[in-house]
Amino acid sequence: MLPADVPVSHQNPLVLPLPLLLLLQLLPPTASFFPNIWSLLAAPGSVTHQDLTEEAALNVTLQLFLEQPPPGRPPLRLEDFLGRTLLADDLFAAYFGPGFPSRRFRAALGEVSRANAAQDFLPTSRNDPDLHFDAERLGQGRMRLVGALREALVAARALEHTLARQRLGAALHALQDFYSHSNWVELGQQQPHPHLLWPRQELQSLAQVDDPTCSDCEELSCPGNLLGFTLLTSGYFGTHPSKPPGKCSHGGRFDRSSSQPPRGGINKDSTSPGFSPHHTLHLQAAKLALQASIQAFSLLRNRLGDRGFSRLLDISPASSLSFVLDTTGSMGEEINAAKIQARHIVEQRRGSPMEPVHYILVPFHDPGFGPVFTTSDPDSFWQQLNEIHALGGGDEPEMCLSALELALLHTPPLSDIFVFTDASPKDAMLTSRVESLTQERRCRVTFLVTEDPSRVQGRARREVLSPLRFEPYEAVALASGGEVIFTKDQHIQDVAAIVGDSMADLVNGLTPVCYHYSQRGGKGGFSPSEIHDYPPSTLLLPYEYCPLSPNLGLQ
Repeated sequence: MLPADVPVSHQNPLVLPLPLLLLLQLLPPTASFFPNIWSLLAAPGSVTHQDLTEEAALNVTLQLFLEQPPPGRPPLRLEDFLGRTLLADDLFAAYFGPGFPSRRFRAALGEVSRANAAQDFLPTSRNDPDLHFDAERLGQGRMRLVGALREALVAARALEHTLARQRLGAALHALQDFYSHSNWVELGQQQPHPHLLWPRQELQSLAQVDDPTCSDCEELSCPGNLLGFTLLTSGYFGTHPSKPPGKCSHGGRFDRSSSQPPRGGINKDSTSPGFSPHHTLHLQAAKLALQASIQAFSLLRNRLGDRGFSRLLDISPASSLSFVLDTTGSMGEEINAAKIQARHIVEQRRGSPMEPVHYILVPFHDPGFGPVFTTSDPDSFWQQLNEIHALGGGDEPEMCLSALELALLHTPPLSDIFVFTDASPKDAMLTSRVESLTQERRCRVTFLVTEDPSRVQGRARREVLSPLRFEPYEAVALASGGEVIFTKDQHIQDVAAIVGDSMADLVNGLTPVCYHYSQRGGKGGFSPSEIHDYPPSTLLLPYEYCPLSPNLGLQ
């Protein structure tokens, strides 16, 4: 857990373009921290449920990043984040590299925040006192809170992540409401309630039905209306259930019970006395609600493990890692390189936010391709890959695009696919279809092609092959944002290291040398003929490499 001085995000006060009375019609007639940013027009400077949820998730994600240093990058330092408002883009850029997108994480967190806010709008939840810790139903509220967290945990373990986020949002709403609706802050407590999140712990020192708790207050602001006692209580909201004599109301303009003696209320939902009679304690309640929300996220992380927690919030940068592997007789070196890099990924990323969720393997060997092998167990993937060996054959071309299409159909969106081959495609007629599929699935395809004219063994009939036969690979790579990387057998293990670095920029801050490839004699092989001018910061790669881009390609 991070120190308490990591700040909660506050919105700047806004100038109201319309009378406040018109705006009030848009707010839910219920009792809670305001649900989201739009509610802040009515009470500038307030902390919302959305603020609390996002801040807590970012805090625990930062803690995860601090404890799991990123492979190939310097570890994060806590002091670089203290005193700063945490932002998802900044956090992901610091961990994964500059420009790394956080959109999947933000989308997952948005599901949690929307489920949180929905508790104030849905007919089944907005007036249920157990879901908001209202009406002194504190024991019942704790049971419902713990139950929602348990449901989130069970759903996450079953990989039902949408359901898990919905139940997590509902649990966080109730948890945050406890600090705004009860008198925990007024009792002078400086830390979250120690028993609220634990199923075998009971809440102690609760006010009973015949214990008077509030005095009458006819003002909007009621800082001293709680009677001098040390029992835990909360306010009544509306007419169901009705407020007993001597009990506190929630308070605010939407609470019908606040006009019944004792008048006033004790909620700390906002900075506005019109909505919150204890508005002066709003930031104290928000601070405790944030700390408690961090505890809830940390509890889920502990129960799910870092991998499960990363999947729940879509922290992991890739859904899966796919290998499409040519198994013809000339591919012995390439298969060994793929095995080495697969083992490297499995060991380096195991248990970290960068661990792939699924592993897919599709072999191909003329005239066939497949079957597809998919697993979420990295050890099973490694075992399957280790059983693949180069088979007989060797004639150009091969069924590469058919195998790639099969991989795309079984690979989750936003994943990396690596193709190891030394042959051109026999099924080039599939190029357009595979291009469209990569864009539909938003998968990045990288081809690692060993093309060594000096070999006397291996692919047959090389001398009659077209020098343009690899253009389908270039088209697919360009459409998907990947690369075609040509190398030779002796360099394939160095080139295959790109697989391990694929989650971040291929070469951070450096410009690779781009070779022109020209036809050699009457042969179909390629060789570097001219090297472009390059700046002093250029990284000289130990293999022939040219990233495909709209302005840079094989010539």
